[in-house]
Amino acid sequence: MFQSPQLPDLATLPRGYLAAAAILLVALAVAAFLLLRGRRSSRYPVAPGAERGRRALLAALRLREIVGSASSYGRLGSALDALREGRPDLALAVLRDPYLQLDHCTDELYWWALASARLAAGDGAGAAAAAHEVLGIPGVEARTRAQAWAVLRELGRHPADDEAEQVLGVVMEEAHGGRGAAYAAYEDGEIRAVWSTGRGAGPFAHNAEVRAAALGLVAAAAGHVGQLRATPGGGWIAPGRVRLTVLTGAGPRSIEADARRLDRTADALNAVYGAALRFGAAVREAAREVLRVKVNAEGRLLVGGREAGLDELQAALARVKECDGRVLYYRDPAAEASPRLGAAVIKAVADAGLPITLSNVDVDAATQ
Repeated sequence: MFQSPQLPDLATLPRGYLAAAAILLVALAVAAFLLLRGRRSSRYPVAPGAERGRRALLAALRLREIVGSASSYGRLGSALDALREGRPDLALAVLRDPYLQLDHCTDELYWWALASARLAAGDGAGAAAAAHEVLGIPGVEARTRAQAWAVLRELGRHPADDEAEQVLGVVMEEAHGGRGAAYAAYEDGEIRAVWSTGRGAGPFAHNAEVRAAALGLVAAAAGHVGQLRATPGGGWIAPGRVRLTVLTGAGPRSIEADARRLDRTADALNAVYGAALRFGAAVREAAREVLRVKVNAEGRLLVGGREAGLDELQAALARVKECDGRVLYYRDPAAEASPRLGAAVIKAVADAGLPITLSNVDVDAATQ
């Protein structure tokens, strides 16, 4: 007959054993607490498609990803369809048409498609030659040049020494407002941003403050690129951390640090971190959505210039919250019959945790 094992009488154990066991239990409890707290603090939801957007900023897409998600019209579109169907010979037959090449010789997608078709047909050298044509497109963006070098490295080709260390862009990553963010500053002044929620923004080139901060970051990184280590990069950044990835022809180079200690870090990269923080702040401010809310003279609620109810206001506030936005509120002085509505609006904004600015001019009239 089965007998349960007899547990030792704790009273008979030496005191040293009891003390050691107590210390071990406390250590395990503390370790479990720290692990769970770390897991809670390092995770935030990542929307479908957000990771691809982030990798596009980092010029980290592989050739098959570029072609697989691309779309076009006419014969170039049919070549892309043939590639997705696994028919590279048909794609090559279409892409070899001299008239098609003449029409699309300045279209990077044509060269990506030709490179993909040649690679699938077993012509690696021809694939690299097609991908290299992207670098020669007049006025090609720095972001596209960085992606072209990533594809060329994938195909076994590497830049000459004078091109290898040229900084084509810098991507700053941080976690802010309960979501991950990646802000890209490129050598030609183009700026892009993507968040873990799936929202993207840019270009910001029309914003003088953001453009100046972007070019400042690229210049700072160019002066220190030799101090950065080559790295394959990681996933979305953990809260409390800042990661900078410098894009060069030879590949990405990254540094990562504790965001809370950047202003107390005394090392040679302080200038780069400082430029990155200024750039991040400028992008966040430029990307913030301003929700215009108004109670008009008739006592009606308008959200974004359209009549709405409180439920619609709350939905709009939730959307603006996702992009770290703010509220601009105006209540017509003639709306004396609607004090409850005004109070309800203020409460809804406060409950959403959004900053609010009380305007003394009509917010809708000011935007017309």
